[in-house]
Amino acid sequence: MKYTQQIVFKSNISLWIIPENVYKIMRVSLAELAVNVKPYREIGACLIQKMSDFNFVTVLISHRHQGEVWYSGNSPIVSLLLDEHQYGWVMKPAPRETSDMRYVHYQKERMVRWYHFVDSAFTLQDMYAKLKLHYG
Repeated sequence: MKYTQQIVFKSNISLWIIPENVYKIMRVSLAELAVNVKPYREIGACLIQKMSDFNFVTVLISHRHQGEVWYSGNSPIVSLLLDEHQYGWVMKPAPRETSDMRYVHYQKERMVRWYHFVDSAFTLQDMYAKLKLHYG
């Protein structure tokens, strides 16, 4: 399928778009994770150790320091499944891709939910609470 994305955009399924700038809202420091995750048995200590190891290897391979800040991956999706963040999105036209791989943004055929905000404190506090409930 040459334009798989277009098949999804043209379908009737409910579609949510979480752009990169919203993913970057889900930022957390290693110190915060050490305080709130590491104390919870092997799983917490293992996670912190793997993140520290990754930082060390990244410096060795790329000579770039990862720093002490992490963007927590698919956490926005988990957060939005727990709570749709009623005021954190707008309906926008789905982008359409042309045959020369450019995006057309000004169509009205297909509207999608476009997130401009996700509550990182809610997401991270929920994760910390669940660790405490299950491992504390």
